[in-house]
Amino acid sequence: MNKKIMAILALLIIVASTTAIYAATSNDTVKVDNIEFSLPDGFQDDPSEEKVNEPQSVGGIDYTICQKLFSKDTTYVSILVAQYGEYKVNDDIVKSIGGNKTTIKGVDGYLDYSNGIYMFNFAKDDKLVTITSSDKDVIQDFIK
Repeated sequence: MNKKIMAILALLIIVASTTAIYAATSNDTVKVDNIEFSLPDGFQDDPSEEKVNEPQSVGGIDYTICQKLFSKDTTYVSILVAQYGEYKVNDDIVKSIGGNKTTIKGVDGYLDYSNGIYMFNFAKDDKLVTITSSDKDVIQDFIK
């Protein structure tokens, strides 16, 4: 696997985990970069924190991110989708980011925990999807 891609993916996860994290819950549907997620009851997004096709570059590799942040009371969730252009994200790339192989609601990915934050990473439509929250249980509520 290309070391630059793995380094970029690892950096993206670090950036995502150090940004403000918000949680979302509702029975509606929300899209992030055309990928559907459930929005559990009571969770609301924060439009001021939304990122749409924001260009990024690390190690000479360009990519774009879309991100939405959600909150309910003191629970926060971030959903981030990264697209790496010609580089297609697959399970091997997600595995290299780290975490324990985990299946949540039929979605295979990798769950990691660091500094009080849970991150569930998986590949979908050749993109990296990262759902981040301080509440491990709420992550499954967003997976459609």
